Amino acid sequence: MSTSATLAIDSKYREKIYEYTSANTNISGIYKETLRAMISLFSSFRYIDSENNSVKVKCTFANPERPIAKQFQENHIILPVMSIEQLISSEDSNRIRYGSILIHEKYWDEDTQRAVRVLSLPPKALNIDYKINIWAKYRADLDQLLEQIRFAFTPSLDIPTKFNTMTKAYLNTEQDFGDVSIETGQDRLLKKGITVNIETYVPSPKFRFTNTGKIEAIVQRIEVDGVVDSIQYKYLDKDHPNYTA
Repeated sequence: MSTSATLAIDSKYREKIYEYTSANTNISGIYKETLRAMISLFSSFRYIDSENNSVKVKCTFANPERPIAKQFQENHIILPVMSIEQLISSEDSNRIRYGSILIHEKYWDEDTQRAVRVLSLPPKALNIDYKINIWAKYRADLDQLLEQIRFAFTPSLDIPTKFNTMTKAYLNTEQDFGDVSIETGQDRLLKKGITVNIETYVPSPKFRFTNTGKIEAIVQRIEVDGVVDSIQYKYLDKDHPNYTA
């Protein structure tokens, strides 16, 4: 598509895309997806125990609504272990894209065996801070995990999600909690906390643009095991035979 044609489409349909985007109720799930990817990545870490065995380390979601002692008890957790908690998020003004432009893309629809033209507003630049908690009984085990975490960031770590395979994560701060007690009468544990900043984007709803110049439907890509399996449409026109409220 030529630049002049793109500008003409942008000018004509920008307001309509804004209207449809504002009315859209589909939630991307960017927070849930990013946390899931983080836990999956850090679940691959191992440590060498006192008998020289390579042991996989469990990584869990640090649920702030449940006491840590209860989580340890219910999940029968064997130390060392890591947990990840979401801290805060904020819009990144340094990575923000010019809001009045439209993003033009093409998807391949396996069902119709045709390319689909798609329009959307720019995604929102978002920073999310997470804290990786390391719990261990022995200093040697804690240090092994800390070394692996630092080695993984060179200087950034790619966090693959269904939205973006190149989402970047950066180490921020490290906090040494020393010896902590999670329950009265129990052995004290060693704990470290590492803050990680993730630079990602909140995807905007995507709309199908037909050859006849209509904005016909919201485009939803369905993924199976990380691969786009099919494309589904939520039609906007109530008179369309496939319209669903």
